[in-house]
Amino acid sequence: MRQLTGKRHCVIGGFVVEWHPREVMAPYYAQGEAILKLGYFAMPMHPLGRTWAETLQEDRRAVILADSLGFHDAFIGEHLTDRYENITNSLLFLATLIPETSQIKLATGTTNLSH
Repeated sequence: MRQLTGKRHCVIGGFVVEWHPREVMAPYYAQGEAILKLGYFAMPMHPLGRTWAETLQEDRRAVILADSLGFHDAFIGEHLTDRYENITNSLLFLATLIPETSQIKLATGTTNLSH
């Protein structure tokens, strides 16, 4: 994250995101104006050859960063058989983020049920 003209900017997923502190946005909330809420969705795919520990840490850091930037929610997908996508249970993954985040709403992008 870098500081530009009193605002914070960060590149997430190829997009430049501008974040304002809540106190700067408070007058807009008070007037009832619509405020855009940013969300984060991850279908965490990683190149083969990287360790699961490394890629899971990377995915965790992305959600923690989104929380610190004021994102409204984070949805995480899961796959059981895809070697490129390492999260096999999004509920367990999200549970590890509860003590690390303070305001972001955590949700599953999918939940695979056994038959």
